Amino acid sequence: MGIIEISLICFAVYVGIMIFLSQRAMKWIVSSSDYLIAGREIGTWMNWFAISAIGYAGTAITFGPLFSILFGLWGNLSWCAMYAIGGLFLYGLIFAPTLRRSGAHTLLEYFEGRFDAKTRLVLTVSFLLAMLGIVANNMLSFALILEGFTKWPPFLCVSIGFAVVLVYTYLAGIWGVSIADFIETLVAIIIVPVMCIWLVVTYGGWDFIASNWPWGNPLTSGLKGSLPMWSLIYPSFLTAAILYSFGLVWGSQHYFIRVASSRSERSAKLSFMLAGITLLILDGILLTFPGFYMIAVEGPGILDTVKPAAAFGYMARLYPPVLSTIAIVTALSSGMSTGGDCLIAAVSSALRDLYQRWFK
Repeated sequence: MGIIEISLICFAVYVGIMIFLSQRAMKWIVSSSDYLIAGREIGTWMNWFAISAIGYAGTAITFGPLFSILFGLWGNLSWCAMYAIGGLFLYGLIFAPTLRRSGAHTLLEYFEGRFDAKTRLVLTVSFLLAMLGIVANNMLSFALILEGFTKWPPFLCVSIGFAVVLVYTYLAGIWGVSIADFIETLVAIIIVPVMCIWLVVTYGGWDFIASNWPWGNPLTSGLKGSLPMWSLIYPSFLTAAILYSFGLVWGSQHYFIRVASSRSERSAKLSFMLAGITLLILDGILLTFPGFYMIAVEGPGILDTVKPAAAFGYMARLYPPVLSTIAIVTALSSGMSTGGDCLIAAVSSALRDLYQRWFK
């Protein structure tokens, strides 16, 4: 039995655990409020890990190696700092207590209180389109990872990921999503540092990377040079601030719902701030290691056959079998968990901002 078969068995076990726990959590669901915001009973630890799981998504697993190869450590750390600190940390520090105090179930419900019903309706339509796109994006990232390992048809891989997310979301709503998020983050904060330690012990530390980096200083430059600062053309430091702070976090229901479901204002505030610090380290620093070591070990010629965004999966093949298996499972689960968060956010908006507001 090869590493792919073992990894798929482990992933199936992981999925079985998710569905079992979601089925057990069904007893907590007695109303739409319980289904959508867990009756406002999610504590700090659960919410901290759930928010971290949203950030440790399939996108981050591809962005970490990709930006480190293209722009060096600064390139990856800059966009991640805009997301983790400019987005999550400041959102928790400045906005979360006020939003939690408002009692709104959705961000658009809060906007109606500040503006008017027409504003809520217009924003609901645009929000649902955007949120379904994010769900699709994460299901696609799951499918690409699964397809790369199994060579299964893309439609089958997408169907598997979406079916699993639908099952545990249907069973327990945000409780089911939160349980999946908690387990994913717990595994990630253990396995990703272990992966980095293995790479350092096996190949060498920063001196090894610097001496084998073909594009100058790996701290500040890569295949595309240094990340532009104030360019309006993506990617740049400025566009990262606009997209990953203001757009992705401050104006999105799948983060607001984490505020609404928090047990208290203090819990909402702390969970976002702790998640921001966690993801700055996890996404901003540790996920650069696969990109750095793929180039340092294999040389720049590897980019003729392996895309920079695929460095996480490529390096996973070089790890010891147990480490490789867990790395594959956590990569697959990352796309599903973030997809689940965005799906429950879309459902909450469709129910509260459209159906209950305008049709019932």
